[in-house]
Amino acid sequence: MFKYLLLIFLFISFSSYGESVFRCKNIKGVDLLYTKNGEEFSKDAYSGLTLNLTVHDNNDATMNWEGGFNSGFKEDLIGTNAREDGWITWISSWPQVTRMYTLFFQSNKKAQLSMIESQTQSFTNYPQVRSFFGSCN
Repeated sequence: MFKYLLLIFLFISFSSYGESVFRCKNIKGVDLLYTKNGEEFSKDAYSGLTLNLTVHDNNDATMNWEGGFNSGFKEDLIGTNAREDGWITWISSWPQVTRMYTLFFQSNKKAQLSMIESQTQSFTNYPQVRSFFGSCN
């Protein structure tokens, strides 16, 4: 029953009222780099970064980065998947990097945003994948 109510809520929130905005902070994550010596793993975070997700009435979205070294960066996202059990996914693709953002909804909890980046590292061209989580209001 909860799944169906959540699906109805998501449909009403993102379709009937225009735009919804989620402000996501405390972005923390990990970095996995494949080098000539094998895999290297490290903690990675966008210190001081806030991700502002605006979901449009067509379920596409815009992500605005605020703070950190990428402050002012903006990208348009394409909605790819929405699930009745509480998550929605968008992607963006650039020549240098592809990002996937997923917004998770949980009963009686704040929404969580994950971001996964796939790219090659500057100067070395080693494959690199980063994965982050942040909490949203």
